[in-house]
Amino acid sequence: MAAKIYYTEDPLVQQTTAEYLERELGWESVYAYKKEDFGPDGLLGRASDREVVLTRILRAKIEELNPGLPTTYSDEDIRDKAEAVFVHVFRAYPTVPSPYYTGMAS
Repeated sequence: MAAKIYYTEDPLVQQTTAEYLERELGWESVYAYKKEDFGPDGLLGRASDREVVLTRILRAKIEELNPGLPTTYSDEDIRDKAEAVFVHVFRAYPTVPSPYYTGMAS
């Protein structure tokens, strides 16, 4: 009997995209679906799966790319700046589909 093939978002979109980004851009992908433990010391450092900005990782990269930058920015400041970037991108590219932007068209 042949193995069942499941056509879901995971193998069709997520895994394919992660493999492409790793192969073409050298990005590191983390597959956390049903494996993530939440909290500041968890796999991705987020409180729940509703947090889309990975503040711990973003902070580390900001500090790496900007040596000497004051470390007085709170996690909330980082999330606010990331949201401002999302809003800017949405306004610049309003036809890009994303559930994040639902209701933000004004």
